[in-house]
Amino acid sequence: MMTRRGLIQWTLWLMLTIGAVAYLGVQLFLEEQKPDLLIGTSSHGHYQIELQCGACHTEAFGGPEVLQNACVDCHGEELNAALDSHPVKKFTDPRNANRIENLDARYCVSCHREHNPDITRAAGLTLPEDYCFECHQDIGEERDTHKGLGFETCASAGCHNFHDNLALYEDFLLKHAGDPIHTGGRQPARNLDAYLTSLGQDWAQSNPEPLPDGFDSADIHAGWADSAHGQAEVACSNCHLSQSDNQSTWTENPSHEVCATCHEAETSGFLAGKHGMRLARGLPPMTPAQVVNSRS
Repeated sequence: MMTRRGLIQWTLWLMLTIGAVAYLGVQLFLEEQKPDLLIGTSSHGHYQIELQCGACHTEAFGGPEVLQNACVDCHGEELNAALDSHPVKKFTDPRNANRIENLDARYCVSCHREHNPDITRAAGLTLPEDYCFECHQDIGEERDTHKGLGFETCASAGCHNFHDNLALYEDFLLKHAGDPIHTGGRQPARNLDAYLTSLGQDWAQSNPEPLPDGFDSADIHAGWADSAHGQAEVACSNCHLSQSDNQSTWTENPSHEVCATCHEAETSGFLAGKHGMRLARGLPPMTPAQVVNSRS
């Protein structure tokens, strides 16, 4: 028969268990950020959004396919731009079934894992340096140029990349030898005015009168006049002033959406990179203090 003391202990244990389950359940299903559910710090590429669990875990009980879709949603365009030399379709081909026994390259998480700092190196790579060996163990016999080379040197020597290895093939280099470099087919613009003209855009100069306090100064005007925006006659109001319901609103620090009105490609690249990934997920910019605390 349970004693009074035992009953009290059992009741306290039950209450604590119910409280813990309720607290974690609220985080799991209701709250967007789930700090107490993290199983380890994220890699350097993702730690800024490690509390935005839904960015990768789009379903509460999803398997590798869910994570794979999340990887492709964010990085699919990069793979296409790199002309991925190891696309998933290569490993779904029945002729390559034996290649995925040791390294299942159909899933990004086979190499890029999160929340496991003990085995995570730069860029989230978790496989040994000689992972090329899993598919190319006979390369020394097939090519004289590779005899005697260690598999740990494939990537570290600067010769091979897993996803964009095509750039090292002679036929690829010859095919693209005459392509413009980083210009998208246009000649680099020497200033913003030339760039806008190349896009068929034009901004008219207009300034609010008077400028807000602190902006109507000789130093600010001189700095603007010497800038690319000043040379293109892009006025203060073009970025700082917005119209809504016939009302003009002055914004001291315009957001990246304002930049995108003229620099759409650059803004897209910024949001896709490590400096803008938090903004892309609706999070505030990370401060230097947060960086120090998260890495300590």
